[in-house]
Amino acid sequence: ELKDFYPKADVNTGDILLEVENLGLSGVFDGINFEVRAGEVVGLAGLVGAGRTDIGQSIFGIQPHTSGELRYLGKVFAPKHPSEALEAGMAYLGEDRKELGIIPEMNITENMTLGLMRLFQTMQRILFQKEHKATSEKSEVLRIRMSHAGQKIQELSGGNQQKVLFGRMLLNMPNVLILDEPTRGIDVVSKFDIYRLMLDLKQAGKGILLISSDMTELLEMSDRVVVISKGAQRGELSKQDASPERVLQLALHA
Repeated sequence: ELKDFYPKADVNTGDILLEVENLGLSGVFDGINFEVRAGEVVGLAGLVGAGRTDIGQSIFGIQPHTSGELRYLGKVFAPKHPSEALEAGMAYLGEDRKELGIIPEMNITENMTLGLMRLFQTMQRILFQKEHKATSEKSEVLRIRMSHAGQKIQELSGGNQQKVLFGRMLLNMPNVLILDEPTRGIDVVSKFDIYRLMLDLKQAGKGILLISSDMTELLEMSDRVVVISKGAQRGELSKQDASPERVLQLALHA
């Protein structure tokens, strides 16, 4: 049944992990305010072009904000490059895995550790055995269907490619994950696996910022929903108050 497709469990929220205060990016969005606590999913809703993706990218340092303030784990946080966000313990999943996530010609292991080689090297030496062990463990946990770790990622299904990207995020042991369209273009089984993983992350005390055009996904998986329209924040709804009609009413606000 549909209600069983989105796994749920009572999770007590903890401390504020990420605080966004009056955040702005010149000419794109302005006046964005919300927080993400440990053990919760905060959804960003809005029509295509509303600025949701830009907000996620700004938090992660892809498009550094030009006004306002970010606080991460209680400290002012202003990443100028994604590498700074990675080292701080944040993770980002782009909306287009082929353009922003994978390198098709590289194998599964190489794609999963991309940008994280600092975890698998000492001095000038790469610890291939450590790398293989870590990626194998994540592949098993995420139930990635593949013939072997050396298989090119372009040979996998869309759902399994997405799981490789989740594996990359988990290797970095993040506190906050920014997920932009995490289930776009993947099969139903992989969708359920990702929803299950999101619940596991919540229960482990992680915070998730979920950006999605799938209204049902957004409402079912989020604890709160922040609605964006034309680069401005139009409202924040609790899970109890969030409905398709109410979200669309705010998203269409001129």
